[in-house]
Amino acid sequence: MDSHKYHVTEGEVAGLREPIDAQVVKKIKEMQVIGVRSVAEVRRHLEKFVNGHLFNSKDLPAESSRRYYPTDVDIRNILNATRSGKQRSPDDQLNLETKLSEWHELHPEDFIFYRVMYHCLPCANKTCHINSSSLFLFVYQAKWMKRLLLLYGQEMCLMDATYRTCRYALPLFFLCVRSNVGYIVVAVFIPENEDTGSISEVLRILSREIQWNPRNMMVDFSLAEISAIEVFSETHVHVCDFHREKAWGEWLSKSSNGVSMYKDEVLRHLRNIAQSENQATLDENIQALKKSRPWKESVQLQNYFFRLLGFILRVMNKWVRFFRDEHLRIAIYTNNGIERQNNWLKHSYLESRRNNSVSDLVDVIINHFLPDSYKKYKEQNIRCTSSYRGYDDRVPKYLHDRPRGVVQHIISRIDSGIQISNIKKETPKLFIVQGAECAYQVRLGSDEELPSCQCLDFRTKKLLCKHICAVVQQPDIGWESLGRKFDKYPCLLWIK
Repeated sequence: MDSHKYHVTEGEVAGLREPIDAQVVKKIKEMQVIGVRSVAEVRRHLEKFVNGHLFNSKDLPAESSRRYYPTDVDIRNILNATRSGKQRSPDDQLNLETKLSEWHELHPEDFIFYRVMYHCLPCANKTCHINSSSLFLFVYQAKWMKRLLLLYGQEMCLMDATYRTCRYALPLFFLCVRSNVGYIVVAVFIPENEDTGSISEVLRILSREIQWNPRNMMVDFSLAEISAIEVFSETHVHVCDFHREKAWGEWLSKSSNGVSMYKDEVLRHLRNIAQSENQATLDENIQALKKSRPWKESVQLQNYFFRLLGFILRVMNKWVRFFRDEHLRIAIYTNNGIERQNNWLKHSYLESRRNNSVSDLVDVIINHFLPDSYKKYKEQNIRCTSSYRGYDDRVPKYLHDRPRGVVQHIISRIDSGIQISNIKKETPKLFIVQGAECAYQVRLGSDEELPSCQCLDFRTKKLLCKHICAVVQQPDIGWESLGRKFDKYPCLLWIK
């Protein structure tokens, strides 16, 4: 002790000057490796480790002992040093390139595209040849994501961007499909800019990789995304109802636009236009807006309608209901499903990692978020099978091994009370069903077409309504008459 005459060796001061115990440092590093980043969470695990493991049944050290109870600064420094030590280079782009090379070697069937300053990472023993740009671009698609995109994404895909997922102002795009058990991400890409050129380049890359040509795509109120989808000449673009209303509400609420006092009235006219069920109704609703007082008093409203809405009016099938009904085979009118994926990523995986580098963000997405999404998809499909849980005798065998939501929807419409006398057969596939207020045409399916009905329930849900159920329950018709297309439609089946 005489050798330490210049050091304090006892009391709280001495405890604060102690170096951190090697076992404690090792434990903190282990927690960083498995993804624990929150200092508070690390401290909670450390207290359990020190009290229950290092000093089990022994007198505990003083709470001021830095050796076993490091400060928040100590914990943060160890976490940062451990993370920095795993990186091969101080340049985040080089770290990402290294990680992608390692992932590609482990999973050669996954699609990885990475470019910075004309550099492109070869994918699946092929080099991507993209002209023009030197802008940063990352695209990822696991093998299972390719399969689900081809399975569900030929009919409808959703695309949306989110920000504030890392320390850089880069948009993170999800390409999403509605599967038989919910929404799932089937492609991820991070361009440098959210512009038409960057988005269309990614769509070309994906379509060339897996021969993908969607029948419909839904986006938010973004002209860049709408224009980019022109890559697919036969694809119908649909504007998300939620984002369309949000854009309208924000514009009408601004006092500088001069119509905030008429917001509710103008919104009512715009919604009537959007919900038009035929061309005649659409023309009437547009004329009703033009005859309204807000329209006559506000040149700004007229300019807004013809400038922004006018662009979309030239291709009405983007947001007017009756045009959509001609193209949609599944009921998707908003991209809130992809919004939920964005929120799930941010709140469950990035809550304490908003200052991440791009390489860290990609690591979280590829190694945690996407595998968890696929695991959830598989579990939900298993729950749909008769081997997981037996079906009630009231459920027709034809509905066994189908998604629970589909079965519940159809079961609720089987006992409709429609009499056989109210069903008239026109052709083997066409029936007239008399409803409470009017008659509806019911068309049964075939090898190429799904069954359909003119009623509002079918047009909004795109699932069997009570009129179709009444037809197929006739003894000489049967559920099999719904057609091979319905029987094998991916969204209506249990899929491995």
